[in-house]
Formats: sequence, structure tokens, C-alpha cells
Amino acid sequence: MGEAAYTEAGGRLTRDLFAEETLFDDEPILAAVFAEALDEAAQAVKAEQGWKWVEACAEPYLGWYQIEEGKLARVYPEPGVLDEDQQQRYDDLADLAEGDTLDTEGMAELADLQSILDGTYSEVQKALSGAMVYVDHDGDLSVCGGLIAKEDRAAAEAAGILQPSQHGKSDIAKPAISAKLQDDLNRIATGARQSAVLDHPDLLLDLLAFQLTGRMGFRGAFGIRTEDVPNMPEQAEGYDPDPRLTEPAADPKDPWNVDLVRAFRAFRKAGRDKVRADLTGRLAALLDVGDDKLGALIDKEAKTGIRAVWTPTGSNFFKRVSGGYLDDLHRDLLGLKPEHPTVTTFAKLKKGEKAERLEKLFGDAEFRKAHSLTEAQVKRIDAWLPDEMG
Repeated sequence: MGEAAYTEAGGRLTRDLFAEETLFDDEPILAAVFAEALDEAAQAVKAEQGWKWVEACAEPYLGWYQIEEGKLARVYPEPGVLDEDQQQRYDDLADLAEGDTLDTEGMAELADLQSILDGTYSEVQKALSGAMVYVDHDGDLSVCGGLIAKEDRAAAEAAGILQPSQHGKSDIAKPAISAKLQDDLNRIATGARQSAVLDHPDLLLDLLAFQLTGRMGFRGAFGIRTEDVPNMPEQAEGYDPDPRLTEPAADPKDPWNVDLVRAFRAFRKAGRDKVRADLTGRLAALLDVGDDKLGALIDKEAKTGIRAVWTPTGSNFFKRVSGGYLDDLHRDLLGLKPEHPTVTTFAKLKKGEKAERLEKLFGDAEFRKAHSLTEAQVKRIDAWLPDEMG
């Protein structure tokens, strides 16, 4: 049983008498309490570790995207070196950890060796860089240090801890993916929405009437034009839209020399269901909503699911992004800390090997079983989409 109470700020609490825990019923107050606690943790990290600045991050993960978005450069700890015996021991322990056969004592030993390799930040590095603190997916406080703000970049370069930027290099962050890959992702998202609305003909007809009666002004919901709406990516592996989008609905006769009156009468004799099915297929294939809010409404009603028609593979995605992108994605999907042996082992692989392993994570049930993925990890993998498709 639980008993209700109120905080000094007026928020409602529920105390579980058996679980010895207190729950905040008011989400805004909970968010404020969390933000305050995270800010306090950030100040504690600054005092304990000696960074020039420390900021709190509300996200459960901090990767290259957030760092580039903040126009931050990054320096890394000065690495240590293992002697020959230590290196052999590290390799042996890492192999055991990769196979999930390493005991607690071995994990502690491996962590000690890893800390030597990771090294430490120098006083000069800390004096010119800062850190971000956040609460990860496991609820643990994590610190991402060595972040150099734009205004400290010149001093860091002068101190020799950061390489000078290349002459003429643009301040604009380079996109994480190529324009061609972005085009493929856009087409896949279009095909997913079209596949979903195939089972909602009334929605399509309502949208068509809404547009044709001029109620959308210069905007539109359909690609009613001479060319098709692209929904087939250049790299089509792993992409399986509804076949009604790709199979022609019309009779394969020459439409240019046919008697249109006789053809139209024959078409109508096929029956209402056949005519409606053909119309639905053609309208779905022309769907090309340019307004984000209207697109979200359609997706909600039609239950659009991009992963229902597309699975990331090596050729259609993983080999087309950088190795650093794959490192961040692998760590985020498995919910692991940067120093975890599985993460450090993966980072040492060649890009092709990383792409192959990620492809198996997404599409090989036996590989998942062999690596004992948790239910939470499988759920994250099955729901994941590139940010550019969101």
C-alpha cells in the first residue's frame, strides 16, 4: 500500500510503505528535482576533478553529435603503457570478457589494466578544458571530460594539447552522413509511410479531397505530378515495402492507343473493391507530405513504422558512415560505459568488421542469443533509427 503526501513545493508524493521508496506524482517537479541534483553533481565533479568548467546534460547519453553541436573540441588522457606481461594478461582477460566468462575478480583486474591504458588528464589539459555530466541508461552518473570550448581553443593549441585547425576549414560541422545516404533514408521513410496508409483508404481519400478542393493552399499531401514520388533507395538491401507500391496496378496494355471509353467501362465493371484497391495503391505511392505536423498526424493514425519495412545492414547503412559513428552506436545500443571491455574491444576492430557485427546485432537471432543480449538491449536495437529519420 502507499500513502499520499505533498512536498513543500506543493507537489504530490506517493510513499510505498513496503518498498521503502517515494514516488513523485508531478512530472514537472520531478524534472526540476532531477535538474537540481544533476547541477549539484556537476559542481561536485568540478571541485573534485579540477576541470575549468563542468555542465550538466539532461540526456542519458553524450556522443559525438552533442559535442559537435556544442562546437567543442576534445582532448584525451595521456595514455599509459603496459609491459609485455601486462599486455598478455590484458588480452587474455579481454577474450574472457568478450565471451561473458570472466568472474568478478577478473573484471576488477581487467579494469585496473584498462585504467593504465586509458591514462590520466594532465593539469594543463584540465586547466583549459571542461566536462559534461549526465545520468546514463543504468542510472549511473557519468562524466565526459576533456571538452575544449571554442573560446579556449587558441590557448589549448598554444599549450600543445590540441592540434591547430586546418587553414580555411569551415566552422560548420560536417554532416554525420553523406547526402546520398540521407536521400536513401528519406526515401525509406517515405516508403514506410506509404506502406502504412495502404490499409487506410478512407484516410487517403479524405486527404485527396482536402487537397483537391483547395483547402491546403500552395501546400499538398500528394505528389500529383507527372513523375513518381521516390520510395526506392539506391541501396535496397534490407528494405521491403508493401508490394502494392511497386507492382503496377494497371493492365499491361498500351494506354496511348486504347479506346478510353471502352477501357473505362471495363475498368468500372471490375467492381467497387477492385477500383478502390487500385486507387488506394496509386494514392499511397503518390503520398509526399511536406508539412511535418500533418505528416505526424498521418503517421499516428496509420501507425507508420519505418523498421517494419527496413532493417539496417552493412551495405545499406553501416559501411556508409564513419568508424566513430559505429563506435558510438554500438555502445549506445548495448547501454555500456565507454570503458567496458566489450566497447574497447569493438573500437579496435576494422570498420568492415564493425559493420558486420552491427548487421548481426540487427538481423541475426542466433548471434543475439550467443551474446546473451538482454531484453532492454534487444528492444533498443529493434526500435533504433538514425536521427536523420526522426
